[in-house]
Amino acid sequence: PSVSHGALSFCFIYKFRQRFGIVSNAICRSLGKEVGIVSGGLLPPVQVLARHLGIDQDRVHAVPIQFDEDGNYRDFDRTSPLWQNHGKVEVLRQLPEDQRPVAFVGDGVTDLEVQGTAADLFIGYGGTVSRAAVKQQAEAWFETASLAPALQWLLTDAERQTLGTSTEFAPLLSAAKP
Repeated sequence: PSVSHGALSFCFIYKFRQRFGIVSNAICRSLGKEVGIVSGGLLPPVQVLARHLGIDQDRVHAVPIQFDEDGNYRDFDRTSPLWQNHGKVEVLRQLPEDQRPVAFVGDGVTDLEVQGTAADLFIGYGGTVSRAAVKQQAEAWFETASLAPALQWLLTDAERQTLGTSTEFAPLLSAAKP
């Protein structure tokens, strides 16, 4: 499975938010693509979000937490790279070959770290919080409440045409236009 952008072809689209995650997952699956999450957040709530979005649990990467024998919170997993700078880079570099190339949508500086290092395309998103460093340095950028504009970089013209005939996806594609 792949997503194309120019001469590049991408397998995964990481870090979607809001309702767009559900729709993007449906779009990708209809095109034979996969969606995953790479987050510096705690794994249990990220897994809940992933289930809500229909994302397979083996495509979810976040910081595990630890409990004592009585079930009380003890600590987060300090061996996880995701609680530190460059952790997302490390996780992406460890993805198996069949999960590459990678397109990554993110809004933070630790997301930006994957650009040019571990992701084949980084798309900065400023719809929740616009961070100046991400806006200035991202190879692609959009700043809307919806994540739909990310599709302009993630779909080929042929894929847009195919999805444009779908009553389910056509409205979203209209919102994706720059």
